[in-house]
Amino acid sequence: MMPYEPPPVEWAPCDDARIAYGRRGETGPRVLLIMGFTMPGAAWRFQIEELSRDHQVVWFDNRCSGQTEAPIRPLTMSRFAHDVRLLMDHLEWSTAHMVGVSMGGMIAQEFAVEQPQRLQSLSLLATHAGGRTMKLPPHTGLRHFFTTQFAPGRRRKGRALARLLFPEDWLQNVDREWLRAVLTADYGEQPTIGQRLAQLAAVSRHNTRRRLKRLGNTPTLILKPGRDVLVKPKHSDTLHRLIPHSRLVELPNAGHGVIRQEADRVNTLLRDHFSLA
Repeated sequence: MMPYEPPPVEWAPCDDARIAYGRRGETGPRVLLIMGFTMPGAAWRFQIEELSRDHQVVWFDNRCSGQTEAPIRPLTMSRFAHDVRLLMDHLEWSTAHMVGVSMGGMIAQEFAVEQPQRLQSLSLLATHAGGRTMKLPPHTGLRHFFTTQFAPGRRRKGRALARLLFPEDWLQNVDREWLRAVLTADYGEQPTIGQRLAQLAAVSRHNTRRRLKRLGNTPTLILKPGRDVLVKPKHSDTLHRLIPHSRLVELPNAGHGVIRQEADRVNTLLRDHFSLA
């Protein structure tokens, strides 16, 4: 059975763009969810459904993703982070618990190091600090990534996507119809090649390594999927080393799709982290 389906989007003016966002939950702490490369914000569906029971949850589509309307041009993490600030201003949120996965974790880092006073807490999932020492993904992950983005054939892309996000033994035991429905909902309408390349430009230039020490007073949770083939697990260790007083939790059997594969565990860890911040 498919989980919660997000409501229709709302719109926030952000300079030259209109940011598409959604929200659910009337009371409780404020949580802002930042999605990764090319994915719509609604791909947080498992976290939205659970956390909105007692939190105010907002998610949105980054530039060149989903329904957000913005010019196609090479992007930077600073540009993405600026959009986050304008969205929070539009919502009249002075602070929030911020959660980012993959590229969304890079955006969250960029925002956090520049405006730590606006974060009640920071959670970074399956992401890295960038810089010259951030090498390419392992060969298997790189091959699956380029297949999902640029190869012809929907079925071939679908198989590569599943292997990019999840360990093979987990795929052998999951309900394939359920997984197909979830991935179709989250990845069914991919941005154009131009939009994807614009986001890749930001990923390629991401670097917060020397600035993460500013986050010593920001309660930070780092979730490390132990079987991630896209972002090497060791990069979570680096984040933990660079962010003073951060907490590192490894999910040893999880892949890059950790927010789906281990949704219950992720939701529990996030909820506990928010409550302690």
